Amino acid sequence: MQHNRLFAAREFDRADAEYEAALHALPPRGSDDFAALRKTLQLNICACAIEKKDYARAIEFATRVLDAEPSNAKALRRRGSAHLRRGDGADALHDLTRAQAAAPDEGLAALVAEARRLYDDTQRKERAFAAKAFDLWARLPRHAAQSRHPTDSFVRTAQPQSQQPL
Repeated sequence: MQHNRLFAAREFDRADAEYEAALHALPPRGSDDFAALRKTLQLNICACAIEKKDYARAIEFATRVLDAEPSNAKALRRRGSAHLRRGDGADALHDLTRAQAAAPDEGLAALVAEARRLYDDTQRKERAFAAKAFDLWARLPRHAAQSRHPTDSFVRTAQPQSQQPL
């Protein structure tokens, strides 16, 4: 196949366009005769998107495969890798852990560990931010900390012109 040679030659834009054209040439989804080919093309588009750093597109095409086959290890791995490269540790860890359970390998174990580190780091930063925000809130003067809305503690000094006395 021409597109596979393009991918191997690292011509990801051209390979992606070829895979996309082949995907659109298939009959509508109602025909199961082409389901395997459709899945392969979608996974290849996903791979091209990852190489081009178009992670949203990679996630979209991996999700299409997972909609039809929820435990597809290759789709889980690729979607998890795209989430990881986007910096989304929670979704990356979820997908990569499921991929590891479906088809374990050493490369996947390294990705799971990287996703775990990213997730743990993100959680640590979020907890620190929340603690700092709570600390700042606790230091507010009592009347400001008890107001229901941020503007409740302000005194209005001017009324809109429509409400000023005549």
